[in-house]
Amino acid sequence: MLFRIVQIVTASTWETFKFLFKSSWHPEKIATSNVQQNIAHIFVRICEKLGGAFPKFGQILSTRADILPLEVLNILCVLQDKVSQLPKTTITREIEAWRHHHAIDNLLIEWDSLPLAAGTIAQVHKAILWNGTEVALKIRRPSVHNVLAKDTQILIVIGRLFTNLSLFHNIPIKEVLDQICHALVLQSDFQQEANNHKYLSKAFSDSLNVDIPKLFEELCTETVLCLEFIPDAVRISDRSLDRPTARKALLNGLHALYRMIFIEGLIHCDLHPGNLLAKHDGSIVILDTGFVTKISDEIRINFANFFLSIIMKDGLETARILRETAFYISHEFEKTNFDKAVCDLVNQWGGVSAEEFNVIRFVESLFLVQRNFGVCSSPHFTLIIIALLVYEGVVKQISPDLEFQSEALPFVMAAIAGMPS
Repeated sequence: MLFRIVQIVTASTWETFKFLFKSSWHPEKIATSNVQQNIAHIFVRICEKLGGAFPKFGQILSTRADILPLEVLNILCVLQDKVSQLPKTTITREIEAWRHHHAIDNLLIEWDSLPLAAGTIAQVHKAILWNGTEVALKIRRPSVHNVLAKDTQILIVIGRLFTNLSLFHNIPIKEVLDQICHALVLQSDFQQEANNHKYLSKAFSDSLNVDIPKLFEELCTETVLCLEFIPDAVRISDRSLDRPTARKALLNGLHALYRMIFIEGLIHCDLHPGNLLAKHDGSIVILDTGFVTKISDEIRINFANFFLSIIMKDGLETARILRETAFYISHEFEKTNFDKAVCDLVNQWGGVSAEEFNVIRFVESLFLVQRNFGVCSSPHFTLIIIALLVYEGVVKQISPDLEFQSEALPFVMAAIAGMPS
């Protein structure tokens, strides 16, 4: 722990010094950016230098539009593609340990040393079992769980040092750090991910349009998940899909997302094109359940009413739900002005057509109102909104005319109709 603290202090001091030194030669760059942006640039460099929990922390923080302005989030998003592959020798060692755990010498016929995907927490490799079954092995990076646990403790201590700075006024740093660090450690817990996978599989067991790869539980360990490999599927953004098939797959994915949120009480916060595959019949495959969260019926119903209030242009109801479900409200909060600001926002956006409605711009405006009044959303509300934002980004890439908002209405109404009397 002490050595890690020394690393953090050294990296932070050095990267801050380098940034300030370079800035002294280009003062015009400092003049065009604010203090928060400068801190974000330094933070990104520190994360890249330190590795461990820090890049992943930055990734998760880059999704928190409820507490940080868009220009800062855009800087932090750089961390999302800065992951290097593990050496082949390391992967070989992990696979051999997995084989030894199951005491089956011929468990694998072969495995591909080139990863299908490489992330901060794990790498995925295609393999063939002794019986000819093609599988995807998700291999956790060595010691990542312990590193994340130690790093998150340090991050919480560092964050608390900033609590009283005026720059972070109206941001509940301690609470937000606790939420992010908890989510960060859970993503390295393969038992939790296996449980999430089972929740998702059960939720869509009756669906012909949504496929969840089979989890071979008997072949899973704390460091390796063994999943069915589905060969006849491509990224939903793949150009090999013709437009009608891509649109059908996109719609199936959107319906699956709404079903998860409003009916099943599940949030998949990482439904980007890498985790959403399409088959050539328009059905979809959902991957990676590491960032899936289960929510209570109360939260599910509250969000359904929140979503409906926006569709129906009921600004007062939107404001009420935001107030009553917030996990933090500043002591300087002004209810009347807050309600008016939310009403103005809902009226402004409620009047546009479905095609013109931009989820990202609306959410950015909504979070800006909340920040101005010192209101932080329920963490689960924020996660649901993040899930919608991620998928809306996919929609904009493939089929921007898809009526993102109105497609939710049947699921919203089903959720509200199922409320206990």
